[in-house]
Amino acid sequence: RWIFWRRTRRPEIAAMARGRLILMAQPASPVLDEIGSALASLGLVGTFMFARENLHQSLSNVYADTLDALARMTRAGDMIAATAAQAKLSFNRITGSGVGPRGIHWELRARGKPADFVDLVASVGDALRAQGMEEETGHTPHITISYEAPRALTPCRIEPIDWTIDEFRLVRGGGEPFRYEVLRCWPLRPITKIAARQMSLF
Repeated sequence: RWIFWRRTRRPEIAAMARGRLILMAQPASPVLDEIGSALASLGLVGTFMFARENLHQSLSNVYADTLDALARMTRAGDMIAATAAQAKLSFNRITGSGVGPRGIHWELRARGKPADFVDLVASVGDALRAQGMEEETGHTPHITISYEAPRALTPCRIEPIDWTIDEFRLVRGGGEPFRYEVLRCWPLRPITKIAARQMSLF
């Protein structure tokens, strides 16, 4: 059971994301089950953990929730879906580091930085900038599981958890408890055989 997953409780963290828009990918239940099992086997549990349904891979910056931003991001989503392909990630470790007001981060980290993921992030950035939105391209393959973990971690190896990002979403963060509301969802094109062969080199 997922009784150990809870929303983050620090009000300043929740406030940062409340009423914001972001493009992201979210794992389906089979991958979430594998993540939960890996964390439980390492004893990485507690009320400081993200809610299961909030786990995600960020693909864009976070933007203020305005009608203009919503329209621009929706148009960008249509552009991305027309050209971008799926990306495969393989999470093989959990790391935990950081200091400062947002505390220690625990994250699932993927093996390498696959070319298809790099291409997907680039497609997202290009589409958003084409809509006049400022966007960085430094997103790395990871899933944050806590912003306020109680201690740092030496990297913990886990059995690989494979995830094919086959869709992406435009979501709004907010509510009590904090959740991501899915506003739009787009499928991604299947990975070509050439891209699949390139992936095997990592």
